[in-house]
Amino acid sequence: MRTLAAANLSCDVDAYYTVQQSGGLYEGTVGSTGTTRVGSFNDAGLSGTVSMNGLGISRGGSYAIAFDRYGTSSSSYIQLVKYTASTNTFAKLGSPYRLTEGPVWNQMIAGAINPVDGQYYFGGYDGNSQRFYLYRADPGSGTVTYLGYVLPNGVTGSGNGDIAFDSNGNLFLIYSTTSANQIVPVTAQNLQAADGQQITAEQTQPRVASPSGLQYNGISFLPSGQIVVQAADVSGGNANTIVSTVDPNLWTRTNDEVIFRTMATVATDLATCTYPPTLAVQKNVMGRYQAGDQFQMSIVRDGQSSPLAAKTTAGSQTGIQAQIAGPAIASAGAKYDITETASGTTDLSHYTTTYACTSDTDPTWRVSGSGSSFSIDPFPSPPPSNANGPDVTCTFTNTPVFPTASVTVSKQVTQLGGTNPQPASGWTMGATLSSPPSGVTITTPSTQVTGQNGSVPGPWTISGFSSLEQTTTLAVSETQQPGYQFLSGSCVVTHSDKTTTTTTLTSENGTVPGVKSGDSAACTFVNKPVSASLTLVKRVSNTHGGTAQPTDWTLTATGPTPISGVTGSTAVSNATVKPGTYSLSEGAGPAGYQASAWTCTGPGATQSAGTVTLAQGAQATCTITNSDEPGSVSWAKNDESGHPLAGSEWTLTPTGGTGGAAITVVDNGTNDADPTAGALRLVGLSWGSYSLVESKAPLGYVLDTTPHQFTVGPGNGQIGVPGPTSLGTFANKKAAVPALPLTGGSSADLYFFLGGGLGGLALLGGWLHRRRSIARR
Repeated sequence: MRTLAAANLSCDVDAYYTVQQSGGLYEGTVGSTGTTRVGSFNDAGLSGTVSMNGLGISRGGSYAIAFDRYGTSSSSYIQLVKYTASTNTFAKLGSPYRLTEGPVWNQMIAGAINPVDGQYYFGGYDGNSQRFYLYRADPGSGTVTYLGYVLPNGVTGSGNGDIAFDSNGNLFLIYSTTSANQIVPVTAQNLQAADGQQITAEQTQPRVASPSGLQYNGISFLPSGQIVVQAADVSGGNANTIVSTVDPNLWTRTNDEVIFRTMATVATDLATCTYPPTLAVQKNVMGRYQAGDQFQMSIVRDGQSSPLAAKTTAGSQTGIQAQIAGPAIASAGAKYDITETASGTTDLSHYTTTYACTSDTDPTWRVSGSGSSFSIDPFPSPPPSNANGPDVTCTFTNTPVFPTASVTVSKQVTQLGGTNPQPASGWTMGATLSSPPSGVTITTPSTQVTGQNGSVPGPWTISGFSSLEQTTTLAVSETQQPGYQFLSGSCVVTHSDKTTTTTTLTSENGTVPGVKSGDSAACTFVNKPVSASLTLVKRVSNTHGGTAQPTDWTLTATGPTPISGVTGSTAVSNATVKPGTYSLSEGAGPAGYQASAWTCTGPGATQSAGTVTLAQGAQATCTITNSDEPGSVSWAKNDESGHPLAGSEWTLTPTGGTGGAAITVVDNGTNDADPTAGALRLVGLSWGSYSLVESKAPLGYVLDTTPHQFTVGPGNGQIGVPGPTSLGTFANKKAAVPALPLTGGSSADLYFFLGGGLGGLALLGGWLHRRRSIARR
């Protein structure tokens, strides 16, 4: 119990103060019937019949304020009176204030001092509308300001009540009728925003029936959470002022103490300078999965079904939401269930939810975890001798979990003409993000190599989206390989609603804007071989009577893009081929022709023997010429004993329409290509039929006039191509010696010598002829 010599009013954890209608200010102790008189507000020099009410005590107990009320139904006034503890004096605060809004003088029933700003708040209920009209007065000047009205939910009938603050400046109204009691919180933020209109109140706590049909005319809070309530029982000739403690949530009543028993001493209001423990739940929204997602928070006392406080978020702002469930008056040691539920379009599975509860009086006390519901069990008790009960704030933090986006990149390669694209392995493909929003990332590595199916082994994943509508730009690429060029590409993005968006790629590096959470991007690059041009040409020379045509041979180039065909055909004319080295060849053609070496010309072509190497964009023409081979025949001249005979001459005459003049062949002379005597060879014969006849026999031999027929050519029954072809060996008979006469003439000796002389001359002529032949060679 406070002594009157103390400097301030007591803020002990079990102390309370009451004011009598007549003005007396008394201090009491919870659980005791005894009270101590502090003084009387009537000492301030009030006139007329005093009707004091609206007691409020400042934080720390340095002063108290109440008001005297008086007037008529049409003209109502209040006079503020301030008690200063340090001087133990009472004085009027400002001039009488005429009420212009709401209740008449005898309906003004509540007062309290805000511990945050030190201002005095007071008001009363309008019995017709159940509105509580609230005023504020400056404790120094007494200047009064009308703030607006609070409308409790679902109340009916005229009521009594009071107001009180917690340590954070949140205001609590009690609306008390003979049938029910209801606590109505007004947050400090809403109180500060009051503008003379309706003041927003939080969801009211459950209406609980009043015991014994009493109306409470005063409330004050203890640090344990218990509410000290006061009622004046004037029924049946009684005039008892009863002070009790009640559970702030269940309204179970204990410690009923009658402190005054006469009408003259009946008390009208109650106050303390201690503050209750409170419990509030707020929401920290890190982002919304959908723009319309909202969350409802609720506080339920264990074992009860109705929430003490509940609030649903609104709007689209992120961070700590303006909507707070509570504060609700809590009771130390009790269990409270804290829950969040989905509201609006919300699906809680799209969020990760964590919670954390802290106390302002004990930094070491903390309840935290993950999930959308949990319990505080027990609610923390206030520190000993502390005038403030713990204010516990629980925060649900919701972080949206947006679906990732996936990216696949595949590779196709066409034929040279840009047709028939097929999956291609071994290509390096890339996927990154171009200037992504903060927090949006794509998996690494940034490049992958395509497999046999033409796709990268696994998709890239884009994560970290902060909303369903947030977008990023995807950058895809391919690493070009030699011999290929970009042909086309596209990215088809399938959205979560199954619609698609297609972006055309114009090079091996492309971007895809507008990729969002839940999208699936499938990109395809199509390349074609970088082409070269190759033409194969066949030329034919029929100088010796051949009849073959250039198309009688098949020309082939074997390499990266094999080609084959006859000259002039599209297969080998300006054929589009891959760059690289090609081996050139021709297939079997008509007999009797000799092929030249290949000759390749054109930009970008490098020839080496029978190969040609084509660079990218090369335009090469490779030519081979086939010439008909001339015929060649041979024959031999022998005597009948098989010995070679020199000196024969022959005539070769074309027959069968071959045309051309006859030629003479002289052994070891004209047109004979064989230097051996008795062996003859003709070369350079055109294809056709011939007749060979000996035109002069060797000396001393009989001329053979037998014609030898043959046909020069490469075909069946033809000879000389390739040559030489032997016509055979032709033998000459020796010429007979004439008989010498034995009578009627010269003697035999004469003929002998004449014959010998002629023989010598013949030998001399043969020797001279031989020398001329050698000289001609």
